[in-house]
Amino acid sequence: MKKYLSLLLIILVMTACQQQVAKPAVSETIKIGFIGPLTGDTASLGTTLRDGAEIAVEEINAKGGVNGKKIEAIYEDGGCKAQGATLAAQKLINNDKVVLIIGGSCSSETLAAAPIAEEAKIILISPSSSNPDITKAGDYIFRTWPSDTGQGKAIAEKMIKDGITKVGIINTNSDYNIGLAKAFTESFTTNGGQVLIHEMYEQDSKDFRTQLTKIKAKNVEALYIVPYLEGGLILKQAKELGLTIPMYGSEVLGSKEIVNDAGGAAENVVYATAKFDDQAEPAKAFLAKYQQKYGKEPSYPSFAATAYDTVMVVTDAMKAGTESETIKNYLYNLNDYSGVAGTLTIDENGDALKEFQIMVIQNGEFIPLEKKKEGTTLPSALTITQDETGVLLSADAIEKGKVELTIKNAAQDQIATALEGPEIDEIYNTAPGKTTQVEISLAPGNYVVYDPVGDHRSKGLEATFTVVCKTC
Repeated sequence: MKKYLSLLLIILVMTACQQQVAKPAVSETIKIGFIGPLTGDTASLGTTLRDGAEIAVEEINAKGGVNGKKIEAIYEDGGCKAQGATLAAQKLINNDKVVLIIGGSCSSETLAAAPIAEEAKIILISPSSSNPDITKAGDYIFRTWPSDTGQGKAIAEKMIKDGITKVGIINTNSDYNIGLAKAFTESFTTNGGQVLIHEMYEQDSKDFRTQLTKIKAKNVEALYIVPYLEGGLILKQAKELGLTIPMYGSEVLGSKEIVNDAGGAAENVVYATAKFDDQAEPAKAFLAKYQQKYGKEPSYPSFAATAYDTVMVVTDAMKAGTESETIKNYLYNLNDYSGVAGTLTIDENGDALKEFQIMVIQNGEFIPLEKKKEGTTLPSALTITQDETGVLLSADAIEKGKVELTIKNAAQDQIATALEGPEIDEIYNTAPGKTTQVEISLAPGNYVVYDPVGDHRSKGLEATFTVVCKTC
């Protein structure tokens, strides 16, 4: 009997030990995932979002984390493409066991990851994806950046207000770009406008001259550009082809990289974006932290700020629990959240409700349109000095309306001076040592002055200027 009792006691102890060993370890951190393009042509978008999110993670962890647990962020490269985002979402959910995913950055990433997150009942919240189809992507799918339905409407209404009724469109063959071009077209045509030509190109393209040449042949009054980071090359090549019509675009154009790639061709480009006041104190403090941590300004300040807010919002939600249902209910009830990117409300579809603003690129800076050329006076006269070596202009921007045009011939022989721009295509002849003076009316837009004789223009004998309407 004693042997029996001793054996029974040993068995009970071993069973208890086995049960104790089999018990899963409690995680010491709360894992969240991130999906965005961290390499490739669109990496500056993804890294900007990642860096903004990381500042928030560090701040939260410095204060003790969420309910005593640190946030562990796992960053995955989605490549701004569906396949990369699919693999990233599967890894984060199945292998890393994250409680939620911030992303994708590009709409193609978000739309690809959404069904995976929805099936797993894992929150997917994007700080930058704007394709309208995301609205219906699922009950666990959210975003803190507004839908392109609003952006397309804002820029379409701006064009109509500017008197533009016939446009061309050029965009990347990707979900974000296609969705925004569609939203713009619907609003623009509803308001009486016409899209005369719509050209697309593949995401990795570098040469857009074929599409731009077709657009130029249609004599459109303006061009609407919906790119990714190749936007600067499109603007530059359009200028090289003599496409001098007004340029409008998506919020992606508000990037220093694009302005640099454009080589001056981005001046006076108008675009719409979610309203972001970088002079507000919370935004200034955040951007100062970004500069201090990374040694540079973010490529897209508003996206960096939105990524920061997104992390702050979901960690607030997790204070009540890390279960998806808890986080989901918090997000659906988010109203007038005050963050560094501004005020955020999420509607019944999981969409962010934010206002849009019209911006203009001026002197390489991104200026709200109402502040354009504030306190400055533009000239209403332009002097062109031309000889065998080139063309020199007295100003690179002048006021819309009647312009006093003076052409000075500094060459030994007679010169021809061509002027091309919106509603004008003229050639003026000037004798050696003489001047030609004319008064002409110029509409807002980009203009090019060049020597049309032989192959002079191809040798760089040209210059450009912009006509600005300060009250438009």
